[in-house]
Amino acid sequence: MRLVLDTNVLVASLTGKAAPRRLVEAARAEVFQLCTSQALLAELLHVLACAIVASADLIVSGDSDLLELRAYQGIPILKPADALARISAGR
Repeated sequence: MRLVLDTNVLVASLTGKAAPRRLVEAARAEVFQLCTSQALLAELLHVLACAIVASADLIVSGDSDLLELRAYQGIPILKPADALARISAGR
């Protein structure tokens, strides 16, 4: 069986959500063939790599699974409204 996992599923697996985590574990165990593309992986990696390279103070996202991480390599991940509040507060 061949599956394509959306980037949201990959991020959710990092947060410990059971089903996404089990899917990634099954892919690693070669229970099914994981199909992906540079575009799918780049979508996730681009945001995170950009944040690191830019020494960003915040990552702003509406993706609930990414938000669940709360931070990536010490960079807080916030909803747009929370980022605006932080900017307004000067933090």
